[in-house]
Amino acid sequence: MLVAAGNPPEYNASARTFDIATQDRIRVVEVEPDTEVWLRYAMSAGVHDAITFYLQVKPKNLLKVERTVDGTAFVTPRGWEDLSTVMREYDRMGMSVGIDLISQYIRDPEVAAEFARYLDFHRRYREDYDVDSILAGNDVEPPSGNAEEKMAVASVIIGRLNSEAEEGMDLEFALSRLENMGDVDGEISRIRDMMDDNADPDTRRACALMLSLLKENKGRDTETVISGIREQADSARRTFDMHLANAMEYMKKGFGGGQETVSLLVGLIGCYNVVMFSRPDGPLYGYNDELLSSGRNRRIMDMLEGA
Repeated sequence: MLVAAGNPPEYNASARTFDIATQDRIRVVEVEPDTEVWLRYAMSAGVHDAITFYLQVKPKNLLKVERTVDGTAFVTPRGWEDLSTVMREYDRMGMSVGIDLISQYIRDPEVAAEFARYLDFHRRYREDYDVDSILAGNDVEPPSGNAEEKMAVASVIIGRLNSEAEEGMDLEFALSRLENMGDVDGEISRIRDMMDDNADPDTRRACALMLSLLKENKGRDTETVISGIREQADSARRTFDMHLANAMEYMKKGFGGGQETVSLLVGLIGCYNVVMFSRPDGPLYGYNDELLSSGRNRRIMDMLEGA
């Protein structure tokens, strides 16, 4: 089966329709943008939580193309994801993101300006609600403001837990790959060979982690290296389970089993890394049973079947 993807004329001036003879021999599937579906992907893929927060509030701005007197103004999912990559790097370096940078990726002036305002809101909420303290189980006052404030806090929590799950999965992959290794130097060479141009981003990230772990342990015997990595992986899982439980208890303390608490749980279940890193006897499944008991494990099973 051959599958081709293309854009309609409103998105691509060079696009042209098929003649009838061609149309009679193919099947056309019209794909419409669905922000809810894209957000599930975005949370799993680690798209910056300020972007997922904004698009939950303004879902129509995931994809927008308008022709104006000044040219074509447009916003696309690709643009949001590219902006996310740069924003994460800016966060890592402690640099602030302004409208000039945003406008390079969000090519609609109104949407870019609006997102810049929401980014400021998101920063303020992130500072007002210490997520580190929430995940550590400290006594932090739940958000009592408007729906946007509650959504912003939940998006930060989901982003943090998804990142922790991704790191934990990388450690477990590294452990499974290195448990049967020979000498450290030989393994470093083999891993470098895996990081060729054909490697997908997940493989490259996992390989980079393995190289880092091996370089840190260069000169040590294999058994000591494996033991150290196993302890790191076990610690990552314990920390993740504790943080997820503390986040859910934080929401339950403020909202009981209400919509806000359920929304956080559903957001976590929508994250591939969170589901795949969680064990059946872990807190994610426990809260799923407690809060979504009418469809016992249905949401998690649907997620796994669709993975």
